[in-house]
Amino acid sequence: KDKNTSNNIPKNIQKYFKCDDNICSKEEDNIYMTYDIIAQIMYLKNESENITYTIHNKHFIYQKDNLSFSVINNNYNLNDFEYKKAKNIYDYYMNLILKYIG
Repeated sequence: KDKNTSNNIPKNIQKYFKCDDNICSKEEDNIYMTYDIIAQIMYLKNESENITYTIHNKHFIYQKDNLSFSVINNNYNLNDFEYKKAKNIYDYYMNLILKYIG
């Protein structure tokens, strides 16, 4: 293992995810989560939704079918999303993400 690698892995990801050289992964409540150690990006995926969260710039991207929105430092870029719905989705997934990277 690269000696610098474990420094890039948040403690709860080290503890609860299964990690190999570059990727840590875990499944929870039908959500498949992967953490890219090098890029420090968290990916969440279920049957219909894809979420990407880049830790260093707090960039959250949500995609479902052809709908998407993104949040960077609490600024919402909604595209065709209604704010309240986007905020509920964001809050839900960020709670899950912060549980592991917080």
